[in-house]
Amino acid sequence: MKFYSASSFSPLALLCLSAALLLSSVFCSCAPSNVTWLSDDDYNDEFPQINGSGQVVWQGCDSGWPSTCQGGDYEIYFWDGTGVTKITDNDYNDRHPRINDNGWIVWEAEPGSDHEYEIFIYDGTGTIQLTDNANEDLLPQINNNGWVTWMACDGNHCTHEDAYRIFLYDGSGTSQLTDNAYDCCSSKRHGPRMNNIGEVVWVEHGDTAPEIWLYDGANTIQLSDNDYGDYDPEINNNGQVIWRGGGIWLYDGSSSEEISNTGSGHQISDNGEVVWYDYETTVGDDTEIFLYDGATTTQLTHNNDDDTVPHINATGEVVWTGSHLFFETDMGAFSRDTIFLYDGTETTGLATTYGSAFPSRAPKIGGDGTVVWSGKYYLPEYGSDIYLVVP
Repeated sequence: MKFYSASSFSPLALLCLSAALLLSSVFCSCAPSNVTWLSDDDYNDEFPQINGSGQVVWQGCDSGWPSTCQGGDYEIYFWDGTGVTKITDNDYNDRHPRINDNGWIVWEAEPGSDHEYEIFIYDGTGTIQLTDNANEDLLPQINNNGWVTWMACDGNHCTHEDAYRIFLYDGSGTSQLTDNAYDCCSSKRHGPRMNNIGEVVWVEHGDTAPEIWLYDGANTIQLSDNDYGDYDPEINNNGQVIWRGGGIWLYDGSSSEEISNTGSGHQISDNGEVVWYDYETTVGDDTEIFLYDGATTTQLTHNNDDDTVPHINATGEVVWTGSHLFFETDMGAFSRDTIFLYDGTETTGLATTYGSAFPSRAPKIGGDGTVVWSGKYYLPEYGSDIYLVVP
């Protein structure tokens, strides 16, 4: 294993930790030199997404309380590879952005006084409001053709009794893909997913349990049918679908198989490679990263750290966060968090931080190998920032 860490920063990091125990307001910036700092403020910058060209979009609080954005609102920021542009600048929340390989961005926002979210698109030159209705339109996805899918509640401020519907905008008009009495999508944290040929997958509550459904451009197909819950579907550009249903399931376009009987945080590449994390009890009783290459499963990590939230790109490169807990206090958990990259042959530690009140958030890897994540180099009450490593 090749490892480029921030070991030279560990004395300073430990000093920061010690000082934090005495004075919670101590500020500690311990960023390694190989990391580009895309955002630099006292507020939350979070949920970065990256496209095949290494361009990055994220939501960032522009005022208010540092760690919660209370009293402020979130805006959309875009890094084109050379500089950062603030795409939105208003007095309401813009959040959950996604980006395609052409640099088009989609997000949800609440522009009215009724606190209902609408869908917006930035096409590189201007912003278009895609929806304008009395529903809550949430969690949009955009493909390379500029098509957009999202979920919408058919009531005000959806509760479990209300139903979510799936919508698809194909560049010229909007279609409603679902219309039933079930609570579609299971929760607000995981909306529909779409690939570049316009296929859409989602979770839909049936009579007994949530199931996975696929729209293939013409027909709607039920991929799972059982008495336990199936959640969190992902789809690649070849129409292969993965989801969590007891274990990790893979649909190859004609049939489904369970490739692991446990696991979470699954992602799939265009080559059909699947990554996830799972508990491994022989060393450390912690979570490790696993990779399925279409035939066999390889355990990429085997250590005493919690390795979680893997992400894989089209060439099979994998990134994840490895977190090692030092100790816990009333101020929070203090850990060493490392962003790791597996290039298909060996694993490299890209950056290490110390003293986080929570692990560095889920890293993403672009098609060119650029890695981005949201995390703290600050100690407890300060906000998070966006960081990037270019190979």
